[in-house]
Amino acid sequence: MSRTTTIMSDYQKMAQQPDAASIILKLMMACNDMQTANEALSYWKEKRVQQPTGRAHGAGMYFIRLQISHLSEALKIIKKIKQNSYLLNLLNRCDGNTQNAFSQLEKVTKNTDEIHNKMIQLRSNIGFHYLETRSEEWIKKR
Repeated sequence: MSRTTTIMSDYQKMAQQPDAASIILKLMMACNDMQTANEALSYWKEKRVQQPTGRAHGAGMYFIRLQISHLSEALKIIKKIKQNSYLLNLLNRCDGNTQNAFSQLEKVTKNTDEIHNKMIQLRSNIGFHYLETRSEEWIKKR
């Protein structure tokens, strides 16, 4: 089970900075979605250890595709944080661990446009859509 921290949001304060609040809300949603998908993946991995099935293997692949999809969206949010002076000012007031974690994410967005584009392609092609050409190619290979 993953460790989480719940922080209550002050919506009146968020309303004072609507652009920043929108970015933060998207980030919160992405974090929650990634954590939920990760918990579900853990569940299916544990179940698979007890009773290996094709369904458990397929579920594991599904939750990995889902995590890739959520991560590809979350990396866009990191780029938006870098472009928002209000959020950067808040980040500069955070503790060292938070600043270091953001710095690591920032490196990913700077140096991996090709990887990010592949993640977006995966998200589009196998995470949320079922393209005919892909399934036809897969059948031919089998």
